[in-house]
Amino acid sequence: VSRRVRGPLKSTALFGKDFPVEDKSDFYVLKRCTHHACDKIYVDEENVPNSCRYHPGHPIFHEGCQKWSCCDTKVYGFDQFLEIQGCTYGLHTNEPQAVPPKAPTSTNVTFGEGQGDTIPPNPSPVKLSLIHISEPT
Repeated sequence: VSRRVRGPLKSTALFGKDFPVEDKSDFYVLKRCTHHACDKIYVDEENVPNSCRYHPGHPIFHEGCQKWSCCDTKVYGFDQFLEIQGCTYGLHTNEPQAVPPKAPTSTNVTFGEGQGDTIPPNPSPVKLSLIHISEPT
């Protein structure tokens, strides 16, 4: 329980959800910030500009390297990735963060300039046959 909770607890607050109490004037609702890399517990009364340090982008994991899409700090260990400080300051929020858009599932690649040939998104399987070559005797 935070030091900011005052008076007798007649209710509890977890992750931004407050449960009914008889008199709300004697306690604060604790909320957890949902910004990437923040995750701090805060109360609305103390949520001032620049109180939250977070990443507005989304995480990128590529070939053993981890980074955020909003800044250029790259690391190669997951524990190091979790310790990257946010690159933006703002207000805390308990609203769910947007999910990054998915990459397109198919791409058309041209083989030559002006030829117009493309690779289909799901090429048909290729059948291979085994050929046995023996040495002449």
